[in-house]
Amino acid sequence: YPPLVIRAAQGETVTLFQSVRVDQAEPVPDAPGVYRVGRVPPGEPNMWERDTRLRYVTLSTKGSVAAYPASCFADPDANTLYFHTSDGQPADKHQVFFSLGVGNGRALGIYRPNTTVEGLRFRDCIGLRTHALVLNAANLTVRRCHFENCDMGCGLGTYATDNLIEDCDFRDVAQGIRSVGKKLTVRRCRLVKIRDRFLYRVYPAVDTGIYTYFPASGTTITETFVKGYLQGFRVKAAPGKYVMRHNTIVDCHTGVSWVTDNADSDTSFNVIVNAEDFINITRFDSGFTLDHNVFWWPRDPRVFQQRTEVIRGANRGKFNVLADPRFVNPERGDYRLLPDSPALAVKDADGRPAGAFGPAPTEAAKEIAPSNALAFEADTMPYGAHGEETFDRDPWLGGGTTRVRQLFKHEALVKRLTGQRRAALSPRAFDTPGQIVATRLTIADQPTQELPYSFAQTIELPDKDGDYRVRVQVKNDRGVWSEPVEAVFRLDRQPPQLVGEPVVTASDHGLVVAFQSDEPCLATVAFGPTEKYGKVAEMPKFVKRSWESSEGGERIETWTIPRTDFAMAIPRPQVGTGERIHLRVSLKDPGGLQAESRDFTAVVQGPSRTLFVSPQGKDAPGHGTKQAP
Repeated sequence: YPPLVIRAAQGETVTLFQSVRVDQAEPVPDAPGVYRVGRVPPGEPNMWERDTRLRYVTLSTKGSVAAYPASCFADPDANTLYFHTSDGQPADKHQVFFSLGVGNGRALGIYRPNTTVEGLRFRDCIGLRTHALVLNAANLTVRRCHFENCDMGCGLGTYATDNLIEDCDFRDVAQGIRSVGKKLTVRRCRLVKIRDRFLYRVYPAVDTGIYTYFPASGTTITETFVKGYLQGFRVKAAPGKYVMRHNTIVDCHTGVSWVTDNADSDTSFNVIVNAEDFINITRFDSGFTLDHNVFWWPRDPRVFQQRTEVIRGANRGKFNVLADPRFVNPERGDYRLLPDSPALAVKDADGRPAGAFGPAPTEAAKEIAPSNALAFEADTMPYGAHGEETFDRDPWLGGGTTRVRQLFKHEALVKRLTGQRRAALSPRAFDTPGQIVATRLTIADQPTQELPYSFAQTIELPDKDGDYRVRVQVKNDRGVWSEPVEAVFRLDRQPPQLVGEPVVTASDHGLVVAFQSDEPCLATVAFGPTEKYGKVAEMPKFVKRSWESSEGGERIETWTIPRTDFAMAIPRPQVGTGERIHLRVSLKDPGGLQAESRDFTAVVQGPSRTLFVSPQGKDAPGHGTKQAP
């Protein structure tokens, strides 16, 4: 076959996409925020808002769509697609799209040898195993192509031999490159996945930048950048030579995952930053090289230590380095190396430094703003919902429970509680090329102060209980200020109080104690046959479970959520029918301030009631029947 080049005409741009924009839709009566169009996708409905970077949840009924913003449902019998926008606004107020992708479909397939695809753009190829581009012949080249919002960017079939993918850009692509072919070469590509509400979820094993899978054999990856995937590179393939050198991998759970044969292969001169496991490997075949890699920011130091022991125990990794590679400006996507980067000293025989990008002059970082985050001392504490995450390992893998981390409700503003006006505050500031010299501090509506930078600052809140917003910026020695960071400090020197009297509902089956507090807090109800009580009813905790087969266990989040409205149940057999029970309510805020109610009594007696509820029901006297839920 003679060479063939597929590209846009001179001065033109060609985009292959599999989506429809919904800019006009009919409101659904009696369903605020829900709209419909007279067309359904050919496959499972996939919808998103490009302007808000929000992917819709696919539900099974239009009633469910009414209850959940950012959701959709396709009714093929009525040829109607229902959707609920993120804020209830009409579709023309957003960039709403749905996919035309179908399972195992493709926007473009190349089955002719000696063909080059150059400069094309692929977008919105979403669906189960939907490909933007399929390569399945010998001597194919993909050059300077752009892939965006796809299930799979490039898929290489079993007839794909000696293919080359170079200088391509992948954005929000669930699976960047997946090969079952032979002798693939990837170089100077960039694969970036942002794990936000726009994330298109796939099975964990395929959440990979570049995946070489059976019956594939042989892959070379160089000068390539991968960010945000579960795994940067993964090899689970037939024997062959696999070379991964001079790449930069950041913010991936695993940098490089070796599952199968690695004889005569090479994983060296890579820069891997912010990973749980930099190189996941347990076997070392003859001729395998693993060395001169630069690692930084291990998410779990224990995993890093264990993996290092495995690698060194195989007489590899003698010149791996744990050091800050000193990127120019990661916030803006510039991962070149500053002149004093340790990665520049880790060079191969040709003098090329570790990583995908070479050095940059110091001047490249001149206008970079310093980073800044806030830390706090023990004189303040988080308030709001909090909890703990644990990991229960599967019994067939040994079992056991491990505490993972403390949990706090993710909010736009950090919130801290204090019982005194003076509070410690620590600006955690960092400037890549220079020094931090000044702090700008604003407390509520007070005048802004500019102070010499100090790692520890003390602020003084106004002498009145309430919430106060604190704003902090730092300045480097080049006169550039950081973006402001903010926190809300709540000064609270009074314990929570009951609002009104508790209301007790009794039946032969137990008691329900309902009450309100004047601020979010935790509550318990002490109860017993006398004023000595003896038993305590506590608030139920919110438990969220998530099991992943790839993790070998279950993650459990146990949340405690302060509130102002309470209904505490005390059922049989904790109390007996006909008993007179003494009760006392205790309220406690996160700062430890506590208040108690007076003693009151109730008799566990009375017929049970049946209440009917529904999404269309109303709270009103006499409601709760089947006719008026």
